[in-house]
Amino acid sequence: MNVLVVGGHGFIGSHVVDHLVTRGHKVTVFDLGCKRPSKLPGESDKITMIAGDFTKEKDLENAFAGIDAVIHLAWSTTPATAERDPEDDIRTNVLGTILMLRIAIRHGIKKFIFASSGGTVYGANDIPCIAEDNKTLPICTYGVNKLTVEKFLEVFRQKYGLDYAVLRAANPYGERQDINSGVGAITKFLHCVVHGEPIEIWGDGSISRDFFYVGNLAEAFVLAMEKTTPSYIYNVGSGESRTLKEILRLVSEVTGTSPKIIYNQSRNFDVNHVCLNISRIHRELGWVPTVSLREGIYKTYKWLLGQ
Repeated sequence: MNVLVVGGHGFIGSHVVDHLVTRGHKVTVFDLGCKRPSKLPGESDKITMIAGDFTKEKDLENAFAGIDAVIHLAWSTTPATAERDPEDDIRTNVLGTILMLRIAIRHGIKKFIFASSGGTVYGANDIPCIAEDNKTLPICTYGVNKLTVEKFLEVFRQKYGLDYAVLRAANPYGERQDINSGVGAITKFLHCVVHGEPIEIWGDGSISRDFFYVGNLAEAFVLAMEKTTPSYIYNVGSGESRTLKEILRLVSEVTGTSPKIIYNQSRNFDVNHVCLNISRIHRELGWVPTVSLREGIYKTYKWLLGQ
């Protein structure tokens, strides 16, 4: 297939592109970052690079020409930055994605895959390991806007017949993650270890997250594009939750170090617990996370060491 990866130069996007090429697909990477040195390790004649802005109709029209499927990974905010400027998050990400959906209809796109957020759309749920059919109760702008795009995807399916899949990802980490992005606790912790810096965390370390390796996530995106997705919405994670204190212990064990920990005041837009039930994606797409937490931490540590 001819696949357009919007945000294909990003942390997750570059891994998705790797998997697509490995599986024989022809890939077009659409990203503002195409103007910068590539993160893609194996660029070949199967990859076309297009620099553009997904909020600009002319840029999108050019990128969508001849495309079969779209994987939309671009999002200009994090939970923290979206909270500071909710209007910009709506203007850029929500309206930009709606524009993209309109253009997808005009170009007859066969399938549209969207990267949502399993860590924020469910919000302050008290369910130990939450499934897709449980309530969505976002407590932050980022989660509200991701959920808004999910709803528009269903509108476009019903009105125009656009086939889609939403992946509600938990907390990915791994190689090529930007430690200055404001997300990615594990990668940030390991960066601090490598550079001999203290590790800062929000709260007392009891917050728990469903951490999983980025290569596992990339594979899920490719499967969602290749296979029939009857349920449309899928959780993607490890199916387990670990507290930050547990992660710190693992980091210490894997690296053989004892880093200094600084505890900061907790943030009111952070949910206390994230754990995603991943039985649906396993049942319908045959996906399972194949890289364990310890192995993923080791891989990320070696990457940060340049090995």
